[in-house]
Amino acid sequence: MKHPGGKPAGADWARFNPIELKNASVVIHKWEDGAVDLTILRAGADIERLKQLNESLLVDGLSMLTTGESAAIRIEVPEMNRFGEFAPQIDKARDGLLAVSRLIELSHKIQV
Repeated sequence: MKHPGGKPAGADWARFNPIELKNASVVIHKWEDGAVDLTILRAGADIERLKQLNESLLVDGLSMLTTGESAAIRIEVPEMNRFGEFAPQIDKARDGLLAVSRLIELSHKIQV
């Protein structure tokens, strides 16, 4: 994994790109949106085919949608306030990280 770099002042998405992530993907925790996405880069035009191929995986709160030019498998999580204190949001952060872990594991099962 690359060393973290600088982020723009308004950045509120945490990106996860571990080496074991499959299928030209990145996992993004969108704090203020309350979502964690397994983003399949440049696959937005193939969303219907991807939904059909992976229909059996889209259970237990998982959905598939387009995000710009990409496709994403999404898990809804509690929203976080990046300007708020962290301690009261620790359970929300934990939920987000568990969703990140779940999507990294899912990246090994999806068909593209």
